[in-house]
Amino acid sequence: MEYPLSQLDLRFAVRIPPLSKRAGCFLDVQHQDERALERGMAFDSLGRSELSSCSFAASAPAAEARIAFQKVYCLPHFFERRKKIRVIVFLEKLLVRESMLQLSSKVRHNEQLLLACGEFSLKDMVASKAEPFTVALDMQETPEAKHWLRTTDDAKRGVDVLVTFTERTSARMIASIHFMGRDMPSKSFVLSKRRSLTRSFRKFLSTADTPYESTDEYGGSALGGRNWEQENALSLVVQRPLQSDVWESVLRSAPISADSKGGADFGPLTLSRHQLNGGEDGRTIRIELQRLSLGEGFVRVAYAETTLRRLLDLGRSRRLVLVSIADGKLQPCGELELVSVSLSPSPSFLEFHRSESVIIDTTVAIDFTASNLDPSIAQSLHNSSARVSLTGSGTNGDEGTLNPYERCLCQVYELLSPYSASGMSMFGFGARIPPLWGTSHCFSLSPGGAYTAASMCGGGKQGQPFTDLTCTDREKVLYAYRRAAHQVAFAGPTLFAHFIRMLRIRSEKFVAERIPAYTFAIILTDGVMKDLVETVSELIQLSSLGCSVVIMGVGSSNFAPLEALVRNISGAGGYQNALVRNMVQFVDAGTLRTESDILRLQSAIGRLPHEFMEFMRTENVDPAAANRTWSRADLSASFRNIGIVPSPEQMSAVSAESYRNVAIEEHVRMLVNSSTRIQEPSGEVLARRPAVSSRDDS
Repeated sequence: MEYPLSQLDLRFAVRIPPLSKRAGCFLDVQHQDERALERGMAFDSLGRSELSSCSFAASAPAAEARIAFQKVYCLPHFFERRKKIRVIVFLEKLLVRESMLQLSSKVRHNEQLLLACGEFSLKDMVASKAEPFTVALDMQETPEAKHWLRTTDDAKRGVDVLVTFTERTSARMIASIHFMGRDMPSKSFVLSKRRSLTRSFRKFLSTADTPYESTDEYGGSALGGRNWEQENALSLVVQRPLQSDVWESVLRSAPISADSKGGADFGPLTLSRHQLNGGEDGRTIRIELQRLSLGEGFVRVAYAETTLRRLLDLGRSRRLVLVSIADGKLQPCGELELVSVSLSPSPSFLEFHRSESVIIDTTVAIDFTASNLDPSIAQSLHNSSARVSLTGSGTNGDEGTLNPYERCLCQVYELLSPYSASGMSMFGFGARIPPLWGTSHCFSLSPGGAYTAASMCGGGKQGQPFTDLTCTDREKVLYAYRRAAHQVAFAGPTLFAHFIRMLRIRSEKFVAERIPAYTFAIILTDGVMKDLVETVSELIQLSSLGCSVVIMGVGSSNFAPLEALVRNISGAGGYQNALVRNMVQFVDAGTLRTESDILRLQSAIGRLPHEFMEFMRTENVDPAAANRTWSRADLSASFRNIGIVPSPEQMSAVSAESYRNVAIEEHVRMLVNSSTRIQEPSGEVLARRPAVSSRDDS
């Protein structure tokens, strides 16, 4: 099942040159989803517009005609997908019995002509600030088309289509559902036995000579261990269907303990209407009751299926019967009393974007550790047959076959860049970088200055200030990545905390300077981090700030520990420490060659606007009332101002050993900018990097 971010109503108008004949004009609007495009499927028609008059009197001045059509086209808008819209403009000669302006049954139509045709991306239209969104169509250069125009020069004016859109009210609605539990199920014999086994296992751990941590408990020590006081606590989980018998959790209530009579107040559950049911109130949702078992995390106890429409019809003080499955049969297992349910208007993601009241930034970190293997090796995840252009002209973006990291970068850029304030900021970690070849776990890749080979990884030439730390198109993204992969020496170990700390410092700086900003951060990695405690600590601190993190596993490694960490840190594992809000995801992107890999990546990207809106609701940010006091230069300046940018003299005085042993705070502050300064290469020959050793990634 599909869950669009919003529903859009599109209206069209066209500008056409003066015509030599009395004619009417109508549109044929078609659409094609990117998944249909990949399968080579044709466009689907959304219908034809009404016929509108566009004729000109013989004495009329040679001016263009603007025709607005009344027909409204409704389209779902997916944040994580690209959809193409095709507009075809037809002319039709009119034979009128009474009035040329009365296009009714009294008019006979004949002699149709295809005048112009063009396509545009729905995502580009939504991301654009222009109102209306204008698309230049391709004129049909045929003798028939020229014959319909008043003069031959009119054909040079072309045909434009003007598109305006509005969000449907349903896209801006927030659902709030408040349940009280009645006769909640008591601990079953199985749960009691599980608790006994868990206690025995804890006793075994206390006497064991070596520490033990299963994959499911990965990160438990960093999260403060299990919260034994919350054992058997209850939680309600709202789920939506993905496909047959497959449900996705979209919201979890805070765990609470039932009273002696089996009662429990789960509090209001608040989420957007489209996140819950895609705007279809008749779509089935599941309310699942889960109990916290410290041996397994939250486990399902019972559930009830309903729809938002039914909840709205039930009203207050109505009850849902929870059922559980025992011996293959459904059995009653407590009740949920509906205390209140309501729908209220709220700002949408598109309102925030189009009002420019909040900076939306996209930042990517790429794993350059030795476990990826040297790019010259065919089996390397960084291997690519594409040549590295030293001019930065962006002409080499599609040469050869893209490697897994490049495919992920392209997907992330194409999906998020339309909403980003100034392109995409790029960083690397786990490599030894020139000129001192010290190991860095947070260095910039983005082009700066004149975008030449001398400004590798983001800085200008030595002695020049940083001017641009973002990549503004797909070709520059690939160029910055390939240049860094060619110049740095792959090392290790895999550490996330440095990059996440940089995000936290920058987000705190935004708060201190009262700059409204939100960051979508993507980490591309081929393995599990080695700095677990530091990473968890930084993520917990970051969760109270304006940032979302998506960790993407690249390649075929075992990412089960990362999946378990994200599950546990979100509060589903019953640990003492957890995120303030769920803003961390993990997705196994694989090599991004199969459709399932792409769908998993797009699903993770699709959750980002909901995390953004959750933070905006928490902070009570209103896009209409927000006072825009920032400029786009503030975003790039935030990178430069994180720490003091050292001069070339200061850099040359730093030894490689002290460069590696610098404290983590200063390490992030300094390397974000200073690591990008390299010596001027001779001609167009890139600097040689030291040989890569797999022992570095340890």
